Amino acid sequence: MLTSCQKEETINPDNQTLLPPVITYPPQGSQQTNCILIKWNTVNNAQAYTLQVATDNLFSYGGSIILQTTVYDASQILITLNQGGQYYARLSAINQAQTASAWSAIHPFSVNAAVLYNCQPETMLIAPKLISPQQESVLQGNTQTFTWESVPGAATYHLQIATTPNFAGNVYSNINIALPTRTIQQFNTGATYYWRVKAVNNAYQSAWSETGRFSIAP
Repeated sequence: MLTSCQKEETINPDNQTLLPPVITYPPQGSQQTNCILIKWNTVNNAQAYTLQVATDNLFSYGGSIILQTTVYDASQILITLNQGGQYYARLSAINQAQTASAWSAIHPFSVNAAVLYNCQPETMLIAPKLISPQQESVLQGNTQTFTWESVPGAATYHLQIATTPNFAGNVYSNINIALPTRTIQQFNTGATYYWRVKAVNNAYQSAWSETGRFSIAP
């Protein structure tokens, strides 16, 4: 019960400071196709989000900013960038009073436009997320099992394993893996290997996953 000296205090969401969003996809520094899915966490009291994409991390108006758009009541957007190269993304949240948060951390990624796709949300494939072997792990034996998260809409997966981080020295490459796992028996003791996966369907291929790195114990 309120006394005569007390005032009931109400909080107006429009007057609260909005936290900046955090971009969660694509993986930071990853290489994408010309169809780029950008995802972020939702921010309390945000009604919309402003996305900017630039060709450098200065985000100069009339200069490096090549895309600015507002997304309402969603936490992802599919954009098309048909020019290959390095790009940077950032987001701010907007509340009902049109007050904007600070910008998110700058999120770099690159685009490989060697093959151009017709970017349609229903056929877009995201890059798989690697599960095991874990990054920088040291494993025993010449037989290893690789697993990754399944991707909605994928028909098969393309797994590559190499002795070099640029995958010039491939030791395994298979584009027709039906399940998000594969056991392989051809590893040498004391050697270091790199692996990556992409999702594939009848019309599209995703970008490559991040590159995993592991070693076989001597």
